[in-house]
Amino acid sequence: MNPKDKIHYTRLLLSIIGGLISGIFKFALETAGEAIMLMVLFYIFSLYIVVYLYKIRPNVVPEISLKNIFIDGVGTFVITWLFLWVLIYNILLII
Repeated sequence: MNPKDKIHYTRLLLSIIGGLISGIFKFALETAGEAIMLMVLFYIFSLYIVVYLYKIRPNVVPEISLKNIFIDGVGTFVITWLFLWVLIYNILLII
């Protein structure tokens, strides 16, 4: 698995976990700020995983730039997070 795939899959997994947590705790419009802060914390955590656990750094892996570390997978992260948050929240409202 190449380093860019590791970045994308890490962010996808963390967004799934974060979206489930946001939906289960029923963050609504009044508490959306807490969910967004949780999303930011998970994203920062993904940066730590990429840099310190996988050791993907621009000076170590030549095909990866600093921009790749910060921006790759952010769209997937946000869309998956929001989708799961809304889906789980609405399912729990029906139950």
